[in-house]
Amino acid sequence: MTDAEPAAVKAETKEDVKEEPQDAAAAGASHQDKTDVKAEETAGDAPKASEPAAAVEKPSESPAEPKKEEKREVERSRDRSRERERSRDRSRSRDRRRDRDADRDFRQRSRSRSRERRRSRSRSRDRRRRSRSRSRSRDRDGHRARRSRFEDSKPSSGPASGSAASAADPLAALRAANPALAANPALAGMDPAAAALVVRQQMMLQQQMLLQQQAALQAQQIMQKAVKTQTGNARLQEKQLKAQRELFVGNLAPGVVTEQSLYQVFHSALVAAFPQAAQPGQEPVMRVTINGRFAFVEFRLPEYATAAMQLNGQIALMGNTLKIARPSSYVDPVGLVWV
Repeated sequence: MTDAEPAAVKAETKEDVKEEPQDAAAAGASHQDKTDVKAEETAGDAPKASEPAAAVEKPSESPAEPKKEEKREVERSRDRSRERERSRDRSRSRDRRRDRDADRDFRQRSRSRSRERRRSRSRSRDRRRRSRSRSRSRDRDGHRARRSRFEDSKPSSGPASGSAASAADPLAALRAANPALAANPALAGMDPAAAALVVRQQMMLQQQMLLQQQAALQAQQIMQKAVKTQTGNARLQEKQLKAQRELFVGNLAPGVVTEQSLYQVFHSALVAAFPQAAQPGQEPVMRVTINGRFAFVEFRLPEYATAAMQLNGQIALMGNTLKIARPSSYVDPVGLVWV
């Protein structure tokens, strides 16, 4: 197909359109459709002629696109408003739930407080009732006791034999109250005043005897305390005197130095210083106790122990220089006051 053919087709199309009646809208529309179809076929055969047709079609599609965008925007705004409304509804429902929970808690707390107040009032009421009942019972007991005492104090209207016996023996009631007088037949025919005097004297004697017994018991307790104190002082004094007569000897050769050898060392030194210690029964050293590398030596007199202190670091026994000192229980006799 040549380029002249499309032009001829277009001319024929225009002439046909002029010949058709202009007032028939339906016929014109159908003819326009046919024209468009032919134009598209022609555009397929001739590429150069299709470019103007496309350019003509674009302006017809552009007015519809802004309307669609507006519709979409309106729908989006409506969706957003609906979402905002839903969120507001949810927040309102949450607030309402919180308010309901707060009201429920407040009502529960108020109910619990009212229950506690009622319980406290009932407890206080019970306490008051119990106190009143106790006071009433005490009053009744006191009234009964007073009434019993009053009834006991009233003179008993006994038989005629009892009144005759009391008139014959005015001390019958006194002897009944005091068994000691009932056992004393000497008061049977005495005058009531003399009998009362005798009874008072006996009571005074009994009180004096009781006081003497109490004084003797107190004196005995005081003496026991004094004896215990003296015994404790004597034991303490003996212990302190022993500490004054005893010395600690250290730096001994273990397993080599014996009690006899240590006894001989101190015996020889003290006999040389105190000649009277050589007499029989006056030995200066009384006891030697060895415990490994140290020993305790007990002397007869504190003066001997004081003199033996001078040998500290001056005597060597089995190659070791002896260390002599006071024991830990030693107390200086200068500051002692014996009771």
